[in-house]
Amino acid sequence: MIHEDEIVKGLVLHLCPDTLAENGGTYTCGPDQRVRDGHFFICITTDSGSTSWLPLYSNEGVGRTKVPMNDRTGHPKWTTGTFYWHQDQVWHAPHSAVIAAAVAGKDKSSRTKRNMIEESALPRIDTASD
Repeated sequence: MIHEDEIVKGLVLHLCPDTLAENGGTYTCGPDQRVRDGHFFICITTDSGSTSWLPLYSNEGVGRTKVPMNDRTGHPKWTTGTFYWHQDQVWHAPHSAVIAAAVAGKDKSSRTKRNMIEESALPRIDTASD
């Protein structure tokens, strides 16, 4: 299980978006456009108790950008998979919602081997305009 002190920029967790939303998570797209079911999410910003996350897609799509393959550590499903993100879907959530969504999403990383991406490889999103 993930602990609050482990939630940092560059962390990648397998989250249940329904649980994230039910526990205070919000998103920048319409309800019919948000991800469903379990997805990997990358933490792109953190501050005192709040975080911003990008859900990752396994398929290309209009407006999606590929996540670099290098600079990843953690579970093989994360380190060897091909993923894409979209700038129009950013999730904001308190740490407690992220923890609940990681449990519900059956995140397979562990305290000794968290899924991470180097900060230099993080997607750059202007979250101030959300």
